[in-house]
Amino acid sequence: MLDVSATVRQKDGEIALFVVNYLNEPQTRKIDVSDLSVSDKLISVWTLSGTSLDAVNSFQEKDRVAPVGSAMEFNRNAFEHEFPAHSVTILRFK
Repeated sequence: MLDVSATVRQKDGEIALFVVNYLNEPQTRKIDVSDLSVSDKLISVWTLSGTSLDAVNSFQEKDRVAPVGSAMEFNRNAFEHEFPAHSVTILRFK
């Protein structure tokens, strides 16, 4: 089960897709953008995840839970993405 929300920035049409995976296992989902006028095939991805839902940072482990940024490219109007267990992911594309 995933919780999903999306927004569109009026200024430039950028779409942000926010996805929360509460489960103990990764979830792969197909994302279809064929109804949108997506001009850039490069997606900015930010993921925050931990070993459990109650994972926290400490003085000893300052980066135990830290955002990880990446980029991915897609060539079609639909693509698959794996959302890690216990994660919040933001996918941003134009």
